[in-house]
Amino acid sequence: TKEEKETFFNYIKSVAKDAKEKYPDNFNKINHAIANAIAYKTYHDNFLQNMVNDFGEKPVHLNIDVYNLTQKIHDTPQYKIDFPHLAAPLATSENSGVLKEALKFIAGLSPLNLVGESPSDVFFMSNSMTGDLLTHINDKDARTNIDAYIFRYHPQFKDLLLDERIEKYYSIDNLDIKRTEYYQQVLKLRGGGNTEKDYSDFINWGSAVSLAGAALILINFGRKELEEFNNSSSLSTYFNKKIWTPIQKGWLALIRNPLGFVGNRILYPISNLAADVLVIGGFATKVIAKKVLTGLNKVVQPIVRPIVQPLKKVINFSSKNILKPAAKLVYHTVIKPIQKIAGLSYKKIIKPVYNFLGKKLIKPIQNKVIKPIYNKHIKPVAKVINKLVKPIYKNIIKPIVQPIYTKVIKPVGNFINKNIIKPIGNIFNKLFGKR
Repeated sequence: TKEEKETFFNYIKSVAKDAKEKYPDNFNKINHAIANAIAYKTYHDNFLQNMVNDFGEKPVHLNIDVYNLTQKIHDTPQYKIDFPHLAAPLATSENSGVLKEALKFIAGLSPLNLVGESPSDVFFMSNSMTGDLLTHINDKDARTNIDAYIFRYHPQFKDLLLDERIEKYYSIDNLDIKRTEYYQQVLKLRGGGNTEKDYSDFINWGSAVSLAGAALILINFGRKELEEFNNSSSLSTYFNKKIWTPIQKGWLALIRNPLGFVGNRILYPISNLAADVLVIGGFATKVIAKKVLTGLNKVVQPIVRPIVQPLKKVINFSSKNILKPAAKLVYHTVIKPIQKIAGLSYKKIIKPVYNFLGKKLIKPIQNKVIKPIYNKHIKPVAKVINKLVKPIYKNIIKPIVQPIYTKVIKPVGNFINKNIIKPIGNIFNKLFGKR
């Protein structure tokens, strides 16, 4: 409402004013103070957020009206943006002391660090969008995480103080449309030539496999297991449901259908996991290749182009005025006469000799010796072997091999072709192709 908006903006402006007086010209500390003031009511006693953020004392301007409003904004679905949720990752992205910064650095370690994403960037994702995707996310959280990402990275907002960013951004007409545009612009800007979708998948994957992401997965899994254990009537009920019943079902399935059990319970999950890993590796490889190619082009092109362009001219001139006429001369004076002699030799010598030998020697041996041996001995044995082998192949070998081929061998071939052979070809085309 208009009154709520006025209460909220008065609060953050008052906090910003005090912070500017306390930390003149210290951009990070001012933003840290504003972000903490917004997130304080909801997150100051949250164990995980306290490990990575220094909330400090309760803000002076946090009166009962603001206190209730920020909690209401966080808890109630009617608000499209969760401002405490927006402020929490922005607060933890600021400096909170040596120990907490060291912890954030360790939590942000990820394969993404190898391609230019800092531990700080990875941790920011783990504490916002990726963290919610790994635990729980709704439309309100998704919008809020996108806005936090825009505030941190978009050129129009990242250099403003947080109260100015909020006022400027949430005063935009048709914000839902502009939000999508800004988000795509940031992903494109940070993606190193990749599509917005590829880069978004890439940073979420890289943040999920960071230490922070792994911890969130374990915490979420542990919480669900603990809830299920608490909800069960007794330890024996939990044991029967989670351990004994699956063991019984597994043994029965193995006894009734050994081949099906091996195929469905062992080979299929393994091959499925391998295929999933290849898919993940696929878009990761694609993003990394484009990032590397973009950087490589910037370094190599200024060196290569002055060398390659004159060489191209020399090669084109040599091909047109020397190689082609020389090849034409050799063809007419050497190759064509040899072709004529070879043609005559085939017609006059090789073909008559071949026909004579075929008629007088090869055909009689085939009819009198090879055919009788094949019909009387080889063919009957082959039929018996076929009758024995075909059921074994159909009922044993094929059910085992087919899932491996479909889920492992074929995806591996496609992966190598799409993500290794083609990108290498594209690199050479971009480096040495036409400009």
